[in-house]
Amino acid sequence: MAAAAQRIGVATSTLRAWERRYGLAPSARTSGGHRRYSSDDVAKLQRMRQLIESGMSTASAATLGISEVSEHYEGASRSADAAGRFTAGVQASSPSLTGQAAARLLRERGAVGAWTEVFVPYLQALGRQWQRTGGSVQEEHIAVAALQAAFRSYAARQVGRARTVHVVAAALPGEAHTLPLDALAAALAEAGRATSVLYDVPGPTLYAAVQRHPGAVVVLWARGQADLSLLRGVCSLAPAVCAAGPGWRHARLPGQVRYVTSLPAAVTAVQAFLAGRL
Repeated sequence: MAAAAQRIGVATSTLRAWERRYGLAPSARTSGGHRRYSSDDVAKLQRMRQLIESGMSTASAATLGISEVSEHYEGASRSADAAGRFTAGVQASSPSLTGQAAARLLRERGAVGAWTEVFVPYLQALGRQWQRTGGSVQEEHIAVAALQAAFRSYAARQVGRARTVHVVAAALPGEAHTLPLDALAAALAEAGRATSVLYDVPGPTLYAAVQRHPGAVVVLWARGQADLSLLRGVCSLAPAVCAAGPGWRHARLPGQVRYVTSLPAAVTAVQAFLAGRL
């Protein structure tokens, strides 16, 4: 531990505190119980120290998950500050501060960058925290509400009052986790593509929406159980369909349906479908 602390540039008491408070333990121990820090362990903790020195709180740096996202902050202190303010706003139960930081991250990184580099890792960290302690539900609600508002406002500014809807993005009936649809609409808006987002609507309402926008690509989001009958109904009405989310992972999808597992993949697939028809 003493050698690792010297390499990282902190006191051994700081390493003990990080391990005790945030679970940042080394990846290995000897048979006698002595800590052994790998080169990756040291590099990650060095990045965490840099985040803290850039102005982010220790708790925020740890909550974001240094093993997942800290490399994105190196040499980008402004974005690190915004990420820190985002987590601080959530922890302070301040929707306004959280929303302001989310809007800044969207401006600086774009929808895909902010989603993959900051928002998803943070929400995943909250989920792990909930599994460990049973807390953080209120924090998740504040974060999700602020992100929904930020994504919708960002998308509206990008496309303005678009007359043509290029994409219909819908959650399956009963699906409560719909934030990825707002992220997708914001990402497509950056390319000038307007998206109609539908949250937890019954099948007939979804079919009617698809028919109102002939030629639009349909993206069906399912985090929970997939509904193949609904998917087949959409396929009979739309020229191109994407099945998005883990709910479709083990489903036998129709041959014309594209399965996408991430926001970048969804944006790429939708753009390819649209380009093929233009």
